[in-house]
This record gives sequence, structure tokens and C-alpha cells, in this order.
Amino acid sequence: MGLPSPCDAHAFTELPLPLLVFAMILKLRYPEVSSIKGLLGALRTDKEKKQWQLELVEEKVHKLMRHYEIPLDPMISTGLIQLYTARGLMVHASKALLRMPRIDSVAVTIFLHGCVIHKDMKSASTIMRNLGEANVTYTISEDLEDKLRTAGVAFGTNVTIVKKAVEWSWVLYNGT
Repeated sequence: MGLPSPCDAHAFTELPLPLLVFAMILKLRYPEVSSIKGLLGALRTDKEKKQWQLELVEEKVHKLMRHYEIPLDPMISTGLIQLYTARGLMVHASKALLRMPRIDSVAVTIFLHGCVIHKDMKSASTIMRNLGEANVTYTISEDLEDKLRTAGVAFGTNVTIVKKAVEWSWVLYNGT
């Protein structure tokens, strides 16, 4: 099975190759969710980008999606959350999470894992409280739950704890 987009193949290579591939996609045809996701993956690994440049990514991605009439996809939202958590921009990550049309366990796990890595338990507690108040149910792994609980984060009844990794989230966040 091939990759749906050439940009996906270059998402984990060094810049500027993914940006050049994405520019070619825009020039030759309409972008797809997978090409935008690949671009976000490439930006996530770019250590040269400054915080203010990364803060503009979400706005530009949404503008691009509106222009090409691409519906908001969970992969795009998850990619934005990954990008922001990898760089420790937890405020932006939480905004991207709360803007998701349907919040899923993968996105929540990526966000909470980022909170653990960057030792930002205030953001973890805030997002868990917001999701609890909105009656959003999600699943996290026992390992993540242990790390959060050890750091003093409380859990509501909307959280299910499982012994294994949640869906494919470990693949998404691994290496960031």
C-alpha cells in the first residue's frame, strides 16, 4: 500500500524538502488531508522554527483548508496538537484540542503526554477539567495515568484507564 501523498514520504526528513514537496502539491493539484498532515510532521521536527512562526501555523492551515474546501479532519487537529506539544506550546495545543469537532482519545493522549514531558500539570488539570465539564469521554493508558496522578492530576468519571497504549497514539508522539 502506497502513501496517499508525496509529502507524507518526506514528513520525517529534514527541511526544506517537505516544504518543497508541499509547494509542488499546491502548484500541481489540490492538497489533501494527508499532505497537510505530512507538512505538520515536517514542521514538528524543525528545530529552527521560532515560537512566533509556529503560532501562525494553525491559522495558516485553517486558511488553506477553507480555500481548498477541505473539511476539518481529526488528523489535522491531531497534527497541530503534536506540533505544539513537541515544542512545549501547551496553550496552543490546548486550544487546538478544544477546537476539534470531535475530541478523541488519541488527541487527548498526545496532549497529556506533552504535559508530562514538559512538566506542565496545570495545563493537564485544566484540560481534564474542561473535558469533564463538557462530558467528553476518553481513554488513556495506565502508564500515562500513573505519571499524571503522581504529579497530582485528578481524574473525573469521564476517563477510562486501559492497560495498553491508547490506539496508535504512541506512534504519533514517538520521536518528537
